[in-house]
Amino acid sequence: RDLARKDRNGASDPFVRLRYNGKTQESTVVKKSCYPRWNETFEFELAEPAGEKLCVEVWDWDLVGKNDFLGKV
Repeated sequence: RDLARKDRNGASDPFVRLRYNGKTQESTVVKKSCYPRWNETFEFELAEPAGEKLCVEVWDWDLVGKNDFLGKV
């Protein structure tokens, strides 16, 4: 919520990139929103023992140029 406004229209087009155990998955893009809700499910195969942490990055999708990084956890 309350994501940075990276586009000229005063909003962002955010999507989430998830990484775990060498695998990457991405959410859909939520157009023109700084308060996105994805309501999506992602599945990763868990490693035993769990040596890697799940990395969640939020990006602003851009049609032209590079996507803008918004944050990660």
